[in-house]
Amino acid sequence: MQNKLTLKDLTVTALTKKGFDGLFSADGECACKLDDLMPCHAPKVDCTAGYISEGRVDDVQNGGVTGYYIGME
Repeated sequence: MQNKLTLKDLTVTALTKKGFDGLFSADGECACKLDDLMPCHAPKVDCTAGYISEGRVDDVQNGGVTGYYIGME
């Protein structure tokens, strides 16, 4: 029997257990929420766990119109 557990599955499980909302890149290039994790299909090694801040919309993913910001606080 083959193991179907993926990097994405492991990441979602770990982030959820620790209370994080998603990932973000410190260079500001992208961010993704748990319900749409790794839409790029190529996560960067600097992707960092973070929290959603609904009041900020300066995330550059999708041309800066994601409607959310993920960062350290």
